[in-house]
Amino acid sequence: MIKNLTITALLSLVLTGCGGNQTGVLDTSKLEKVEYEHLTKEGEKKLPILYDAPSLKVGRNALPYEMKLPKKFPFKVYRYAFNIRDLKHDGKHLRATFVADVKDENAKFQFKIEASHPIEKNNLINVTEIKLDDKVRGEYKGNTLYFQLKGVSYKIIYWNEEISKEQQQKEIIDMANEIIYN
Repeated sequence: MIKNLTITALLSLVLTGCGGNQTGVLDTSKLEKVEYEHLTKEGEKKLPILYDAPSLKVGRNALPYEMKLPKKFPFKVYRYAFNIRDLKHDGKHLRATFVADVKDENAKFQFKIEASHPIEKNNLINVTEIKLDDKVRGEYKGNTLYFQLKGVSYKIIYWNEEISKEQQQKEIIDMANEIIYN
């Protein structure tokens, strides 16, 4: 579910400090379960349960862990989506995804932050190790930065054809550091 949103409204939501529920499991009471079409019940059991959040605050508060987001983005957010995948149908093995978009529909642009709990191992090869703030180590490959913070695996994907690869890497590292200090 994609919402139109001004950057001011987004920042006010992000800055509210939404920080997960304390129950230890996903709170689905305010989330919308996405139904898979053309699948049998057995087929559905093999796929993660997907939930759309009606707002960023509701989605982050439904999580049993804190998903941090940057306070500032190096682009103007036009609309966003937030969803949660229950990977093992137990409310504990989760992947939350925040996707932001810019207004120009023709822009060659992609931005996504995934936060998974418990920590997922990355078996990537040919990565560049990045030292982030507060002694956090990250792995950078292509347009993606992976790092772990307080029991959560983060994956930030940022691709913007209007800027150089070096600038993209700098901006993705800056956003990761904001997550660390947020």
